[in-house]
Amino acid sequence: MADSVTIKDAEILSGMPVFRGTRVPVKNLIDYLSTGETIDTFLDDFPTVTREQVIRFLEEAGAMAAMKILIDGCLPRKLKRELPGHEVKTIPEAGWAGKKNGALLRLMAAEYDVFITIDNNLEDQQQLSAQPVGFIVLSAVNNKLAKNEE
Repeated sequence: MADSVTIKDAEILSGMPVFRGTRVPVKNLIDYLSTGETIDTFLDDFPTVTREQVIRFLEEAGAMAAMKILIDGCLPRKLKRELPGHEVKTIPEAGWAGKKNGALLRLMAAEYDVFITIDNNLEDQQQLSAQPVGFIVLSAVNNKLAKNEE
């Protein structure tokens, strides 16, 4: 796609896909997210990549492959509307309301690809890198979707 946020150029890192206008490989973002790191951590470590590029890349990647996504019960279920093309459930919809983190991680590992939460302490409480699930920890002033759309 011509206006993609990534490029492959034989003269930049031997053709490895990178974020447009940078020398940062897309694989770095994938590695960060797959080991439980947050988008904010990635952006702090690679300041030449913008948040918009990351979001757009994730949208482009999502258009290519639907994922099974679980949304934490502390987030508004309206967030599901922002993830078209994926199979998305909230913890209550999965029947897991009230489960503690350890039990929840075991349950989701068998069924989901990605878990979205605002629990910034999850990484400190659990060994996320050992989980076969990608984790997205949102950082926001509050968990009201309408407030965060401004």
